[in-house]
Amino acid sequence: MMNPSPYHQVRLAVSLAVAFASAAAWADSARALVKEGNAAFAQGNFDEATSAYQKADVETPESPVIRFNQGTIKYRLEDFEGARDAFAEAARQAPDTIFESHCRYNIGNCWFREARRQQDSDQKKALEASEKAIDSYHGALSLN
Repeated sequence: MMNPSPYHQVRLAVSLAVAFASAAAWADSARALVKEGNAAFAQGNFDEATSAYQKADVETPESPVIRFNQGTIKYRLEDFEGARDAFAEAARQAPDTIFESHCRYNIGNCWFREARRQQDSDQKKALEASEKAIDSYHGALSLN
């Protein structure tokens, strides 16, 4: 195998620096979009927050934080199934067990709210949802 010339080594180093700078710029842009979404969420502007999180998701599709935030909006809009899915995806991508435990706790909250929704109309579904909530809470506790 040939040794790369000093020119090629410098070119490789410059290429890597540009790649890292581009990745950092994407991360900064996504971070700014998440902050924008968080501010909109805090003001109750869920459509604006959703839009900001969707834009951030395009730039960093593997971010568990973005998925978690999307789940929080869905929970507030009482889309408990959508929220559970978002929190479950965030849990799969969790960087640590503490973050995962927060995801599992919120999944439990979604099941609990679903149980409350079903309690007057379908006792069997309400009981099943309650059991799933308890399982999720236990999962959160075991991780934390």
